[in-house]
Amino acid sequence: MINTYGASKRTGYSVTWIQKLVQRGKLTAYIYMDGECVKHDPSIPQKGHELYFYEEDLAVYKPRKVGRPAGASDKVQGNRKGRPGPRKAS
Repeated sequence: MINTYGASKRTGYSVTWIQKLVQRGKLTAYIYMDGECVKHDPSIPQKGHELYFYEEDLAVYKPRKVGRPAGASDKVQGNRKGRPGPRKAS
């Protein structure tokens, strides 16, 4: 079981966005009532920090891979900003 903040870090979404997914019924959340874990009804307002999620449910929302933007400096050939381009074999 992972709480809302852990779900936010695991998926890469903000806490607010996690709560919106729960409200729309796209992500299943659970709450503890009287020491027992029960499924949360999205129509009932609940504080975000009281929601819990199973890892299997969060696996659908994989974090985006952060990489270099298109046209990153290591891919550009030629003379940029006065720097010489790669040497050609003669």
